[in-house]
Amino acid sequence: SVVFSLDSGDTIAELDTSIKFARPPALSVDSNALLVSGTKQLEVWRTEDNWKSRRMVYSKHWQHEDTAQPIFADAGRTIVVDDPQARRTVEIDTVAVCVSHDGRLLAQSGVDRIQVYDRASGTLLVSCKYQSEPGKLAFFPDDRVLLSSHDDGSVRATHIPTGHSLGVLYQPEHPLGTVTRLQIDPAGPRVAIVYAAPATRIPVILGK
Repeated sequence: SVVFSLDSGDTIAELDTSIKFARPPALSVDSNALLVSGTKQLEVWRTEDNWKSRRMVYSKHWQHEDTAQPIFADAGRTIVVDDPQARRTVEIDTVAVCVSHDGRLLAQSGVDRIQVYDRASGTLLVSCKYQSEPGKLAFFPDDRVLLSSHDDGSVRATHIPTGHSLGVLYQPEHPLGTVTRLQIDPAGPRVAIVYAAPATRIPVILGK
């Protein structure tokens, strides 16, 4: 896939992707994100410097041949695409971000990792790679532990000062769907998880 300037016609960037294109790529409104799609795969590429550098921030297997063109919404944060299995249009959050309670840290989940930055300097402080794809994020009230939901249904914990994984906090015995909400109760040691099943929402409460 090639990104080029409409003013000059010059090539700005070439993306190293193995996707066999089924539809034209889609560019976000701010021109900082590009959605490429084949018959079995979706990828989102993002830039912060007018495509001088770029990185893939989202990749997912998606069986969507003979469906409408996937499009961006929310300035490139969300993909709107037809889901043949659910027989409806769904929205996919491609940039899950979370700000710490003290406002100092910014956590972001990508294709296979979670990264935590210092907001003031932009310095990367923590980068944790996972075999499962991370999604929703939530900081504990003291900002020392970050919870993350994953595409296998699990909720995992990361120790921010060391960058070490603290393991799995919760793993459902049976698939419950995609986590659409992850919230920590600031008044007590409780965590709320909401799973989106095909026809309903399933809440799970951890703690007392």
